[in-house]
Amino acid sequence: MATWRKLLQEERENVGDASSVVAVAPDESVLDIEFNAGGGLTEGAAMLVWTEDRVYFPAMYDGGEWVASAPRNPGPDGMQHVGPDESFLDED
Repeated sequence: MATWRKLLQEERENVGDASSVVAVAPDESVLDIEFNAGGGLTEGAAMLVWTEDRVYFPAMYDGGEWVASAPRNPGPDGMQHVGPDESFLDED
C-alpha cells in the first residue's frame, strides 16, 4: 500500500527539494490515506502540496499512480512531460 506522503517524499528526493512545505490541499490528512498505487484504477485522493520551490500533484498512467511536480517559478528550460519515459517502448 502507498500513501501520498511516502510518494511525495520520494518525488522530493528525486528533484532535490529540501524546501519547507507551505500548504497542503485539501488538508494534510489526505497524505496519510493508504491506497493501491498500481491497482489499475485511480485510488489516491485529490491533493496538492506547495513547497517554497515546487508544486506537487497526483499523476497516473495505465493504472499506476505517483506524485509529479513542477517548479513554482518558471525556469528558462521549461519542463519535460509528466509520465513514464519512452524506455517502456523498448520492452518488445
